[in-house]
Order: sequence, then C-alpha cells, then structure tokens
Amino acid sequence: MLLNGVFILKKDATATIFIGQAVDATDGFTPETGLTAGGVDEIGIYKAGATALTDISGTTTLTHRAGGVYTVTLTASNTDTLGQGLFVLRDDSVCRPIAVPVMVVPTHIYESMFVASKYQKVDVAQWLTNAVTAGVDNRPAVDAEALGGDVTAMTNLKRGANALVTGSVNDGSASTTAFVTDLTEATNDHYNGRVITFTSGNLAGQTGTISDYNGTTKQITLENALTEAPADEDEFVIS
Repeated sequence: MLLNGVFILKKDATATIFIGQAVDATDGFTPETGLTAGGVDEIGIYKAGATALTDISGTTTLTHRAGGVYTVTLTASNTDTLGQGLFVLRDDSVCRPIAVPVMVVPTHIYESMFVASKYQKVDVAQWLTNAVTAGVDNRPAVDAEALGGDVTAMTNLKRGANALVTGSVNDGSASTTAFVTDLTEATNDHYNGRVITFTSGNLAGQTGTISDYNGTTKQITLENALTEAPADEDEFVIS
C-alpha cells in the first residue's frame, strides 16, 4: 500500500509495488517499456540499516503496465527487516534511475491500517504518569474514581456492584420454584426478598423473587414459578 509516497509493506509477506515512470536515459521523457529484471544493471532493495543492496533480479517479476510504469513483485525474504528501506532500479544506458521508499511494518500494524476488521494492538505501560499494573488475564487493572465526573456516583456504583452475588445452579433435579445452588452463604433466609436474575441457559434474562434460602442445603425457593426449571450449572446473579 502507498502512503504519502512510501510503500507500506507487511513484514515477512509477499507484495507487489508500482514503480516508475521509467523514462529514456538521454531525453528524460520518452517512456521505456522493455525493461526486464534480468536485463537491467541493478534491481533490488536497501533494507533498513543495510549499506549494501539486496539483489532481487533472480526472484522478482518486473512487468510493464503502461507508459513506463511497472509492477515489481517482492518475496517474503525481501520484506524480512522492519524499518525504512529503499527500492532501486538502475539501467544507466537505457533509463533514468528509479528509487522508491518502502517501510516494512509488523503484521498487526499493517493490518490495523489497511484491513477493515483489524485493530491496532496497544500495550499500555503508563496512564496519566501512573504505571499500569496487570489485572485478570493480564488485562490492565482499572480503578475508576469518577462516573461522568461525579465521584459520589462512582462510589454508589461500586457499592451497588459489591452487593451483587453471583452463583450457579447445582441441582440436576431443579424445579420451576426451587433449586440447590453453589452459594456459600450459611445463614438461613439470607437472600429472602432479593431478586435473582439468570444470566445463562434457557432462562437467561428471566428474574424471580426469592422467598426462602436454606443456608444448609443452599436451596433457593422462589415466590412465583419460572417458565421452566433451570438446568444444572445455569448461572445467575442476586441483586
């Protein structure tokens, strides 16, 4: 892909770039249409940091398209070095030299620029001068202090979230009104009057009011029947 006069190339990937216009070495105007990779004096790439040209005459295909404009194929070995390089074609007795800047970038950078479904990979090391520490699954741990600029609103939101209890059904013989859970609370009636909402299974999104909780068996009893009995391991949240 061409960006601001520089061909952006994906590392370790094949590519085809346009070069030209190749014009007559003497008059600097007439298009030269018969150049071949094996017939020119020099064709290759100066890779990033290199002081010598990598010759590609034996691996590339140089194809004339129109009016002295050519396409050049590059192999994965031609794009194996990250950074800025330079493509060069020279045939002193036939045409003026051609030099085209190239930039080899990592796959995720290239795809985030040119592939609609891809996004840039970002590793955050610091946020507002503070070091970012890894959280669950190595995701950044976030400690928000305000919600819409309101510290009190965020405090209330945290308190509400802390009051939520998650669990799952631990009962292969559950009914529409009662089922054993994997909750650890040992006090009878602890969740009485609270609302249970299923978050997985056929009952996902359905709610019910808890009329009784047995701290010994961990059984929940509902005031009204669900549309069907929950399956074993169906997950829920109590609010």
